[in-house]
Amino acid sequence: MTKNTPAPNQLALGLTTPVLSAAQRDARPDRQTRLDAAKAVLARGLAGVRDDPKALEAYLAFRARFHDYSPRNTMLIFLQRPTAKYCMGFRSWTKHGRRVRKGERGITVLAPILRRPTTEEVAVGHDPDDRVPAGFRTATTFDYLQTEATRDDALVYTPPIPRLDADGPDGLLARLEATARALGYTVTYTEAGYADGRCRFADRVIQVRPQLSGSDQCAALCHELAHAVAHTGDRETTRASKELQAEGAAYVALAALGLDTARASLPYLKGWGDDERMAAELDAIDRIAGRLLALVDHATKVPS
Repeated sequence: MTKNTPAPNQLALGLTTPVLSAAQRDARPDRQTRLDAAKAVLARGLAGVRDDPKALEAYLAFRARFHDYSPRNTMLIFLQRPTAKYCMGFRSWTKHGRRVRKGERGITVLAPILRRPTTEEVAVGHDPDDRVPAGFRTATTFDYLQTEATRDDALVYTPPIPRLDADGPDGLLARLEATARALGYTVTYTEAGYADGRCRFADRVIQVRPQLSGSDQCAALCHELAHAVAHTGDRETTRASKELQAEGAAYVALAALGLDTARASLPYLKGWGDDERMAAELDAIDRIAGRLLALVDHATKVPS
């Protein structure tokens, strides 16, 4: 199988999209067929991360560097091209001075179909100028490595620079401690029972086991910060969901900060229910990780 040949299951589903002639475009599967195919691949991907902790870990590591798309579209890109670095549509690449190489197969994502809010929706609070989703259609995107420059000022992809301090985990630990202080929490390095860390909401204290390595202290503290950010006063979310969300968000945030934790602590999710529930958990992980990163940057920003 060559580099540009999609996996057989993707070919069978008609999910990937090559650069086609007009006649070939007319012979493509219709929009609903492609939409159904994309949803089928997404469902398999969700089932995969639910049933295999290593698959979940791989997806979250991918997500840490791929925040321009929704979690569902990130999953679709990950399944079709796990080496992807930066994606845009055919016309967008052209505007940026690049062209898609002949024969490259596109990556299918889901794009919302938007409509104006109804009178009833406006009456209950929707902004009349904001469009609301009415469904989805498939769209095609291409990775940077599938393109080539056509002019001197063409966009050049630069990998994101990890934000980890030069002195490694110890420097990161100080940044996370500063984030905790900004949230009104005190960090103490004391035993937390059977766990590596504990977030005591009532007295705003985060405990971290002192015997852990620097990297594991970062991971434990980031996990408890995720609880502080997302679960203060939350009496509805189950304990299992809270733990999944906190560990997943900590994994994503630490990867974005430059620390690859190999703690193998992501929960085993087999039997967690349907794909919608799994998708909702991934959405929550994404929101919490984004807020964590924003808080770390704000709490530790060096004045210019």
